[in-house]
Amino acid sequence: MRGTGARGLEIFAVEVDRVQVCWSDLAPGPHALEVSGAPAVIVEGPGPGGVVVDGLEEGAEVEVSLAGTRTKPVRTLVPPPGPELCRIATISDLHFGERRFGRWPRIRPGAEWRGSPEPYPVVCTRAALSEALAWGAQLIVVKGDLTDEDHDEDYESLGAVLAELPVPVVVIPGNHDGGDRSNGDGTSALARHGIELTTGVRVVDVPGLRVVVASSREVGKHRGNLTHLLPAITDALATAPAGALLATHHPPFRTIVTTMWPPGILGLDGPRLLRGVATANPATLITAGHTHRNRRRSYRDVLITEVGSPKDYPGVWAGYAVHEGGIRQVVRRTSDPRVIAWTERCAGSLMGWWRYWSRGSLDSRCFSHTWPLG
Repeated sequence: MRGTGARGLEIFAVEVDRVQVCWSDLAPGPHALEVSGAPAVIVEGPGPGGVVVDGLEEGAEVEVSLAGTRTKPVRTLVPPPGPELCRIATISDLHFGERRFGRWPRIRPGAEWRGSPEPYPVVCTRAALSEALAWGAQLIVVKGDLTDEDHDEDYESLGAVLAELPVPVVVIPGNHDGGDRSNGDGTSALARHGIELTTGVRVVDVPGLRVVVASSREVGKHRGNLTHLLPAITDALATAPAGALLATHHPPFRTIVTTMWPPGILGLDGPRLLRGVATANPATLITAGHTHRNRRRSYRDVLITEVGSPKDYPGVWAGYAVHEGGIRQVVRRTSDPRVIAWTERCAGSLMGWWRYWSRGSLDSRCFSHTWPLG
């Protein structure tokens, strides 16, 4: 495109007082990005980009126009009861060592990546973590599939990135990290950078929330399982002073066999986990990765979310703002222009279906949840 207008203009994320606006291409600027309820923001072109516009009212209808293109209206969130107490962020499915993405067709980096000192998984991860920190994350949880093929050199690259973070970080493996991919020793490689790989259950208490991080990796298998860790998980949830966030790699499914790809926690193990969590502490949000898509569902009072990857379309990370009476999730697209340009190319995988499978609806990505009473 290098005519007029903003291609792919959308409000990708909403929060209480701000929205994230992204576009896949923009004519040469400058342009005035107009957001109802806020002063105009000047953005440049050409190419992809994104911007966060704040100063909005909670629960207000918002629409955006840029270079003659207008979005559909959305509403900002209404926060859960009580003051905001802290913020944490999660990221998953980094796949360090990956050289191409997807199938039908496989997406390979173009000429713009040749000579780059870092491959696209590293660049996308760095950008996502930088934006999560700028958002205010006080704890980072990395939810597995750290590498693509479980090679030590890729753990070393990741360890160097994570060691730079100025906040605590908790890391678990995924199926690519010693599950159905077994080629290295991630525990030792990360430890050389001062990063502990949690292969069981780890509990971190932050203001207003207990974070329970559990490794669902099964050695030698693609799917996951938490049954052997369920007593430790439910004990941690039941003794939480308030609400809880359970972070794992594989999402729990309620089906015996796989009805969608990739498989999560299946058979009797998925329902067993969900029942255990709901009984131990209904004020729990479960968040997983593995599927590379954004999705929200529920089991009784427990919310379950899946969050996409930073290195393929749409290229995201998730933030959780903890309130006295609940929690807010925001999934933001990494707005670095180089990352958006790459992840837009990834949207063409699976004959273009990946764009619709992975992005999820706005209310699956961003929502406000009040903890159930009792």
